[in-house]
Amino acid sequence: DEIVVWDTSSVPNGRYVLRIVASDSPSNAPATALTGALESTAFDIDNTPPVITVTSVNRQPNRLMIAFEVRDDNSNVQRAEYSLDGDRWQTIYPKDGIADSRFEQFELVLEGDAVRGVIVRAADALNNVASASADVPTPATPSGRR
Repeated sequence: DEIVVWDTSSVPNGRYVLRIVASDSPSNAPATALTGALESTAFDIDNTPPVITVTSVNRQPNRLMIAFEVRDDNSNVQRAEYSLDGDRWQTIYPKDGIADSRFEQFELVLEGDAVRGVIVRAADALNNVASASADVPTPATPSGRR
């Protein structure tokens, strides 16, 4: 009934199997002591967040387009979100429609000129999270106006 907590943050990323051994030898003579063992199913440890790379930021009249990639060496990309000017997070889907691999490409198209700051964040299948900001160019001022 003993509960053991294992802080896996100090363990290298990888696939693991645990072997648990229990013995009643402290309560029994060596000739009558029993030992039992059980192996877990294989499981992954991934402490590394995905890497977000903003590949392009393009401002056109009344439109802002941001392309970015998310890569994770140890587990699949699970989700990506963006925030405009520090507002609430909104889901964005990969170009292929579903986040299901270790490399995903995204394209965010925003209408209007009011957006000044865009932050994107992504999480992998083991809920490691990374974020990045897109350097948004300021809208061009129409000629003759100050």
